[in-house]
Amino acid sequence: DEDVARVTLEAVESVIDADLGELDEIVAALMSDVHIENIDFRRGPAGQGLVSVRLSDPNVGVRIEEVGGEVVVDFAGVSLPEALDRQLDVVDFATPARSIDTFAYGNGTRMVIASTGVFEQLAYQAGNEFTVELKPLTKQVRQHPRIRMAGPLHPGARPVRASY
Repeated sequence: DEDVARVTLEAVESVIDADLGELDEIVAALMSDVHIENIDFRRGPAGQGLVSVRLSDPNVGVRIEEVGGEVVVDFAGVSLPEALDRQLDVVDFATPARSIDTFAYGNGTRMVIASTGVFEQLAYQAGNEFTVELKPLTKQVRQHPRIRMAGPLHPGARPVRASY
């Protein structure tokens, strides 16, 4: 009976320790309070879509990739205020961006920029301002003899410099 009680007590302690570990992560996230302060979209002079994200801290890990014609941006360890958890319809701006969906994802925030047409994507950061730019490729650029497209022309296709 004493062995059964000891095993049961050890099991309860391991559950409590696991819950405290999760609590530590939650407290650390709340104390760091790194968050997105604002999301803005505008059309640039060359018809590019400019998505600007103002961060509370410039030292944020950002991962960006293209998946099936969408640009996916992950902000690691960054919280998203409820007011910014939304989808923006930006199709009326006549840029390669159609919509911007921003939501909490894992231990951070994910932004999915749905696109249309063939575009060049560029991301950069200046201080607390992180910007993703989707610039339409002109027909002249797409047909340039020194540039070949990676696969058939489809939304999200990228130019690849041919080596001679």
